[in-house]
Amino acid sequence: MRVQCTCRTCGAAFDQWSNEVARGRGIYCSKACQNGDSVSLFWAKVGRAAPSGCWVWTGATNPSGYGQITRRGHRIAAHRFSYELSHGPVPPSLDVLHHCDNPPCVNPAHLFLGTHSDNMLDMARKRRRVWVSPRGTQNSMARLTDDDVRAIRLGYETGQEYMSEIARRFGVSKTTISRLIQRRTWSHVP
Repeated sequence: MRVQCTCRTCGAAFDQWSNEVARGRGIYCSKACQNGDSVSLFWAKVGRAAPSGCWVWTGATNPSGYGQITRRGHRIAAHRFSYELSHGPVPPSLDVLHHCDNPPCVNPAHLFLGTHSDNMLDMARKRRRVWVSPRGTQNSMARLTDDDVRAIRLGYETGQEYMSEIARRFGVSKTTISRLIQRRTWSHVP
C-alpha cells in the first residue's frame, strides 16, 4: 500500500510504499534530495579553519580517528565524502589520502588519490605508524620457546614424528607446526 510522505530535504509531498516508510527509508522524494541532505548534514559537522588549515570533522569517528558519515544507508569515510564533493567520484581501486596526516581533516585541499600501496608507502615515509609485531618469545601470545622450535624442526626433518603428533605434544594446531616447519613463522630461529 502507498502512503503520503513529506520529503525531509525539500518538503515536497510524495507517495511511498508503506513498508519502506516502516523501515525508515521513505523520507526523500528523490536521489537529489537524499544526497542534498547528506551534503548539508556533512558541512554542519565540519569545523573550518583558514582555507590552508585543516577542516576538522566534528561528527562520529572510527577508532583510528577518521570521520564517518552515513550516505544512502552506508557508512563511508568523511574525508572520502569531502573529496567526492569537491573532485567527483573516487574509483573503487583508489584510496583518499591526506597530505596533512590528520585523520579528522576533511579539507579537500589536503586530500589526494592513491592506491593502498601508495598509502602504506606514504605512511612509512612519514614515519606515522612504524609497528612491528614482536617475534618469538617476545610476543605475549607465544606458546613455544626457541628451543621448542628447534626440537620440532629436528624431530620432523629426521622423520621421528608426524605433524599431528608434534602438535598434540606441544598443545598447538597442525597449522602452527606446518608454518613453523616451512619457516613462515619463527623464521628468526635457526
